[in-house]
Amino acid sequence: MGTLPIDDAPADELLMIQRWRRPYPPGKFRLNTEAYPAFITGPLAIAWAHRDRIAQQLVYYSQDADSMGPEAGTTYRVCIYDENGDLQKTASGETGTSYSYSLADEITDSGMDRPNERLRVTITSVRDGLDSWQAQDFTIEECRGYGMFYGGHYGE
Repeated sequence: MGTLPIDDAPADELLMIQRWRRPYPPGKFRLNTEAYPAFITGPLAIAWAHRDRIAQQLVYYSQDADSMGPEAGTTYRVCIYDENGDLQKTASGETGTSYSYSLADEITDSGMDRPNERLRVTITSVRDGLDSWQAQDFTIEECRGYGMFYGGHYGE
């Protein structure tokens, strides 16, 4: 609440390696057509919108806006982590705006003969070997089949 004398201000450093060259992260992140749902049922459908750092230099584009771009050469990496935080699936080189993860694939990948109780999904833009500075990152509870989370979501 006031002015801090310059001599008392701490020095902060932040390394911004080629920040200006990195692609923008994808926007309009959706899981099973919803933005950040409380839980999901059925197979996992991941969707996002393109972003373009060149075209967006002078234009504000909200997180929920439809696709702009993408910048030439941009691909996406989708990573899915299991309920223990271990990487379960990676899809690299995606050029579209969606990725599907079937329940059968999830059960096979989990090695537990059942779906996970939660999944963490990240989507990163990649261009010229550089990842976007930020990524879409969301952890979702799963509600698959009668009995899973019984009581927690009963009646919803």
